[in-house]
Amino acid sequence: MLVSFVSAGLLTLHQSIGIIFGANTGTTVTGWLVALIGFKVKITAVALPCIGIGFFIRFISNEKVKYYGEVLLGFGLLFFGLDIMSNAVKDLRNSETILTIMARYSAVDISSTLIVVAIGTIITMIVQSSSATVAMTMTLAVNGLIDFPTACAFILGEKIGDHAFNVAESISGVRVF
Repeated sequence: MLVSFVSAGLLTLHQSIGIIFGANTGTTVTGWLVALIGFKVKITAVALPCIGIGFFIRFISNEKVKYYGEVLLGFGLLFFGLDIMSNAVKDLRNSETILTIMARYSAVDISSTLIVVAIGTIITMIVQSSSATVAMTMTLAVNGLIDFPTACAFILGEKIGDHAFNVAESISGVRVF
Protein backbone atom coordinates (compact mmCIF):
# COMPACT_ATOMS: atom_id res chain seq x y z
CA MET A 1 0.00 0.00 0.00
CA LEU A 2 2.83 2.35 0.88
CA VAL A 3 4.40 1.98 -2.57
CA SER A 4 1.04 2.77 -4.15
CA PHE A 5 0.58 5.86 -1.97
CA VAL A 6 4.01 7.20 -2.91
CA SER A 7 3.45 6.40 -6.60
CA ALA A 8 0.08 8.17 -6.51
CA GLY A 9 1.64 11.23 -4.86
CA LEU A 10 -0.38 10.87 -1.66
CA LEU A 11 2.82 10.53 0.40
CA THR A 12 6.32 11.79 -0.14
CA LEU A 13 9.35 9.52 -0.01
CA HIS A 14 10.38 11.29 3.21
CA GLN A 15 7.02 10.48 4.84
CA SER A 16 7.15 6.87 3.69
CA ILE A 17 10.52 6.28 5.38
CA GLY A 18 8.94 6.89 8.79
CA ILE A 19 6.17 4.44 7.97
CA ILE A 20 8.73 1.82 6.88
CA PHE A 21 10.61 2.22 10.17
CA GLY A 22 7.33 1.86 12.04
CA ALA A 23 6.40 -1.28 10.12
CA ASN A 24 9.79 -2.85 10.81
CA THR A 25 9.48 -1.92 14.49
CA GLY A 26 6.03 -3.53 14.55
CA THR A 27 7.42 -6.71 13.02
CA THR A 28 10.15 -6.79 15.65
CA VAL A 29 7.68 -6.23 18.48
CA THR A 30 5.49 -9.01 17.08
CA GLY A 31 8.46 -11.36 17.09
CA TRP A 32 9.31 -10.45 20.68
CA LEU A 33 5.71 -10.97 21.80
CA VAL A 34 5.69 -14.37 20.17
CA ALA A 35 9.04 -15.29 21.70
CA LEU A 36 8.17 -14.08 25.19
CA ILE A 37 4.58 -15.22 25.67
CA GLY A 38 3.30 -16.74 22.44
CA PHE A 39 4.50 -20.30 23.06
CA LYS A 40 4.61 -20.45 26.87
CA VAL A 41 0.97 -19.69 27.63
CA LYS A 42 -2.16 -21.29 26.21
CA ILE A 43 -2.83 -18.10 24.35
CA THR A 44 -6.22 -19.05 22.90
CA ALA A 45 -7.68 -18.53 26.36
CA VAL A 46 -6.85 -14.84 25.92
CA ALA A 47 -6.91 -14.56 22.13
CA LEU A 48 -10.54 -15.47 21.54
CA PRO A 49 -11.94 -12.94 24.07
CA CYS A 50 -9.61 -10.29 22.59
CA ILE A 51 -10.98 -11.02 19.12
CA GLY A 52 -14.59 -10.78 20.32
CA ILE A 53 -14.15 -7.67 22.46
CA GLY A 54 -11.95 -5.95 19.87
CA PHE A 55 -14.47 -6.65 17.11
CA PHE A 56 -17.34 -5.02 18.99
CA ILE A 57 -15.24 -2.08 20.25
CA ARG A 58 -14.58 -1.17 16.61
CA PHE A 59 -18.24 -0.14 16.28
CA ILE A 60 -18.04 2.51 19.02
CA SER A 61 -18.23 6.03 17.61
CA ASN A 62 -15.28 7.38 19.63
CA GLU A 63 -12.27 7.21 17.27
CA LYS A 64 -9.70 6.73 20.03
CA VAL A 65 -11.62 3.82 21.54
CA LYS A 66 -12.15 2.38 18.05
CA TYR A 67 -8.35 2.26 17.53
CA TYR A 68 -7.91 0.38 20.80
CA GLY A 69 -10.48 -2.12 19.57
CA GLU A 70 -8.54 -2.61 16.35
CA VAL A 71 -5.32 -3.19 18.29
CA LEU A 72 -7.06 -5.70 20.56
CA LEU A 73 -8.59 -7.46 17.56
CA GLY A 74 -5.24 -7.54 15.76
CA PHE A 75 -3.36 -9.05 18.70
CA GLY A 76 -6.14 -11.57 19.23
CA LEU A 77 -6.01 -12.69 15.59
CA LEU A 78 -2.20 -12.79 15.65
CA PHE A 79 -2.02 -15.06 18.68
CA PHE A 80 -4.94 -17.21 17.57
CA GLY A 81 -3.22 -17.77 14.21
CA LEU A 82 0.06 -18.59 15.94
CA ASP A 83 -1.69 -21.14 18.11
CA ILE A 84 -3.20 -22.78 15.03
CA MET A 85 0.21 -22.88 13.32
CA SER A 86 1.89 -24.23 16.44
CA ASN A 87 -0.65 -27.03 16.76
CA ALA A 88 -0.31 -27.91 13.07
CA VAL A 89 3.48 -28.00 13.20
CA LYS A 90 3.54 -30.26 16.29
CA ASP A 91 2.11 -33.04 14.14
CA LEU A 92 4.82 -32.49 11.53
CA ARG A 93 7.56 -33.37 14.05
CA ASN A 94 6.83 -37.07 13.48
CA SER A 95 6.74 -36.77 9.68
CA GLU A 96 9.73 -38.43 8.03
CA THR A 97 9.31 -36.27 4.92
CA ILE A 98 9.34 -32.98 6.81
CA LEU A 99 12.29 -34.03 8.96
CA THR A 100 14.22 -35.04 5.84
CA ILE A 101 13.45 -31.74 4.08
CA MET A 102 14.32 -29.63 7.11
CA ALA A 103 17.53 -31.59 7.70
CA ARG A 104 18.41 -31.17 4.05
CA TYR A 105 18.15 -27.40 4.37
CA SER A 106 19.91 -26.75 7.64
CA ALA A 107 22.51 -24.02 7.93
CA VAL A 108 25.74 -25.87 8.71
CA ASP A 109 28.23 -24.06 6.49
CA ILE A 110 28.31 -20.93 4.34
CA SER A 111 26.81 -22.49 1.20
CA SER A 112 23.94 -24.20 3.02
CA THR A 113 23.31 -21.00 5.00
CA LEU A 114 23.02 -19.04 1.74
CA ILE A 115 20.57 -21.64 0.41
CA VAL A 116 18.43 -21.33 3.56
CA VAL A 117 18.55 -17.51 3.26
CA ALA A 118 17.43 -17.81 -0.37
CA ILE A 119 14.56 -20.13 0.59
CA GLY A 120 13.44 -17.67 3.29
CA THR A 121 13.61 -14.85 0.75
CA ILE A 122 11.53 -16.71 -1.82
CA ILE A 123 8.91 -17.85 0.70
CA THR A 124 8.49 -14.28 1.99
CA MET A 125 8.17 -12.88 -1.53
CA ILE A 126 5.40 -15.41 -2.18
CA VAL A 127 3.59 -14.88 1.13
CA GLN A 128 4.27 -11.09 1.06
CA SER A 129 4.51 -10.87 4.84
CA SER A 130 7.70 -11.18 6.80
CA SER A 131 5.64 -11.20 10.00
CA ALA A 132 3.86 -14.36 8.89
CA THR A 133 7.00 -16.12 7.72
CA VAL A 134 8.97 -15.13 10.84
CA ALA A 135 6.12 -16.52 12.94
CA MET A 136 6.24 -19.76 10.95
CA THR A 137 10.00 -19.98 11.43
CA MET A 138 9.66 -19.38 15.15
CA THR A 139 6.99 -22.07 15.32
CA LEU A 140 9.28 -24.55 13.56
CA ALA A 141 12.16 -23.66 15.88
CA VAL A 142 10.10 -23.91 19.08
CA ASN A 143 8.82 -27.31 18.02
CA GLY A 144 12.35 -28.55 17.31
CA LEU A 145 12.00 -28.96 13.54
CA ILE A 146 14.85 -26.53 12.81
CA ASP A 147 17.86 -25.52 14.86
CA PHE A 148 18.88 -22.01 15.92
CA PRO A 149 21.39 -21.29 13.09
CA THR A 150 18.84 -22.42 10.50
CA ALA A 151 16.12 -20.28 12.08
CA CYS A 152 18.48 -17.27 11.98
CA ALA A 153 19.23 -17.89 8.31
CA PHE A 154 15.53 -18.24 7.49
CA ILE A 155 14.71 -14.99 9.31
CA LEU A 156 17.52 -13.15 7.53
CA GLY A 157 16.14 -14.38 4.21
CA GLU A 158 12.62 -13.44 5.22
CA LYS A 159 13.67 -9.87 5.97
CA ILE A 160 15.56 -9.67 2.67
CA GLY A 161 12.53 -11.09 0.85
CA ASP A 162 10.22 -8.54 2.42
CA HIS A 163 12.35 -5.63 1.28
CA ALA A 164 13.20 -7.16 -2.11
CA PHE A 165 9.52 -7.59 -2.90
CA ASN A 166 8.80 -3.97 -1.91
CA VAL A 167 11.63 -2.69 -4.10
CA ALA A 168 10.53 -4.82 -7.06
CA GLU A 169 6.98 -3.60 -6.61
CA SER A 170 8.03 0.04 -6.45
CA ILE A 171 10.20 -0.24 -9.55
CA SER A 172 7.52 -1.96 -11.62
CA GLY A 173 4.60 -0.03 -10.12
CA VAL A 174 2.52 -3.20 -10.38
CA ARG A 175 1.31 -5.33 -7.49
CA VAL A 176 2.34 -8.87 -8.39
CA PHE A 177 0.03 -10.90 -6.14
